[in-house]
Amino acid sequence: MEHKGKSYVQLTGYIPSGFPAVEFPALSIVNGNGSYVSDAEQEESTQNFWSLLQEFGSGLLVIPLISLLETIAVCRTFANGKPVDTNQELITLGLANITNAFVRGYRINGGLARGSVNTASGGRTQFVNVYVSVIVILALLYLAEYFYYIPKATLAAIIIAAVLFQLQYQTIKPMWHSKKSDLFIGLLAFTACLVGPLSVGVFVAITINILYILYHSARPEINVDLVKTTTGKQFLKITPGRCLIFPSVEFVRNKIVKSGQKYTIPVVFDCTYIYAADFTTAKAIELIIQDFNSRNQKLIFFNLRPRLLKVFKMLKSKFVMCYSLQSIEKLLDDQSNGSLSNANGVHEVTTEL
Repeated sequence: MEHKGKSYVQLTGYIPSGFPAVEFPALSIVNGNGSYVSDAEQEESTQNFWSLLQEFGSGLLVIPLISLLETIAVCRTFANGKPVDTNQELITLGLANITNAFVRGYRINGGLARGSVNTASGGRTQFVNVYVSVIVILALLYLAEYFYYIPKATLAAIIIAAVLFQLQYQTIKPMWHSKKSDLFIGLLAFTACLVGPLSVGVFVAITINILYILYHSARPEINVDLVKTTTGKQFLKITPGRCLIFPSVEFVRNKIVKSGQKYTIPVVFDCTYIYAADFTTAKAIELIIQDFNSRNQKLIFFNLRPRLLKVFKMLKSKFVMCYSLQSIEKLLDDQSNGSLSNANGVHEVTTEL
């Protein structure tokens, strides 16, 4: 292993044998050398709890995040399509880490490498952890001193050989055919974690996904359909596909106004799939109603949910709403409602289907 004082193979090094003492987690450390002392015995060279937190820096966020991500990834990888109770896994993970603090252990999380080695070794059920635990206990008691001579390259080769077959490269082609943007985001996150520090790669991946979600929240899918009733009347049906909140409200407003300007027929704003709204929604709807009133064009709100109705009741302008297609036909056929949007009160039609 060594020649003329030069080491050509990096060994695992010294590993203490036996079990650590069970005690309350130390909140200070002397010189960063692993010697733990109580708060009463702190000296000038002792780092207190707050200085240790400052040394962790971004690791305070990155380490728990990676732990959670890896645990969920392991669960889904080896679940073989069975449902995974994420809450149960995270509660178990938290309790294990709290208990682990009393024996000065490293963080605990599901390990993809360890899971892959277990699977490659023939493990099929959770009972394999009992065998692993027994082997680890025996190794700590009787074999720890011999681990010094194990080359790190050997350990790396075992992990790489096991994890290599867990790469789900077969999903690339289906992702390419179904939605190319998902594949692009995944490859970008993978590259960031591969070429840069892991903490940077994780934050890049999270930022990309947040921006992706925000973009789709700000640009919801809106269907515009020209519908003809059984009596021959026509109306323009506009159906947003998501919630109507601050990021998307202006986009939806512009879409409704532009669509309404193209036709002189009544417009029905279908609120079936809108499950959330805020104060900016009320302001935008107010402007939409005023725009339609200025053109003396009917605007009917269809299928408003109770939570949306509370927001809409903040409007100063009166609006028309109904909850069935028969009600829409009645409103369109009722010639007395030529300027129905200008009614003195909220006009609610509740004709049953």
